[in-house]
Amino acid sequence: MVSTSPGTVLIDKTSLLAFLSKSDLLSELDQRICSATNRNLLKLQPDATDLVDRLVNAGFNTIAEIESSLVEATETIVPFAVKIADVPSKRSSGGFLTGVSLIYLAYIVVARIGNINQMIQFLGKTIPQHSPRKRNEFARELIKSYKEVLS
Repeated sequence: MVSTSPGTVLIDKTSLLAFLSKSDLLSELDQRICSATNRNLLKLQPDATDLVDRLVNAGFNTIAEIESSLVEATETIVPFAVKIADVPSKRSSGGFLTGVSLIYLAYIVVARIGNINQMIQFLGKTIPQHSPRKRNEFARELIKSYKEVLS
């Protein structure tokens, strides 16, 4: 169903996992992000519930919306990921799970709005384990990094 009519497929765990396994663009972007950040792409199934929550909180409702936004962000997503990977508090030597592009896509969609309070609210819903101070700092860094990538 995802490959034949993505416009009508709502985002849930099942549809997202199907999309992760079938999207050539998503696979390509995941590989490019890993290559650009010197990380391995771990061929493990990501937490689909977490990805669904991030995407829904970023405003996505259907698989088609994700596909369209990935196409639109193709030239932005890798440089943005590199900038965020360089944030000292976000550095890690580990790898990324399949679908990492979708995490960066969600950040880009919210950062594009440019509203710090909206970004903080998004981060509060998607990474509630971080302190309000850390979410505030990360929100500012996400918006700043997005603007830098565009300039």
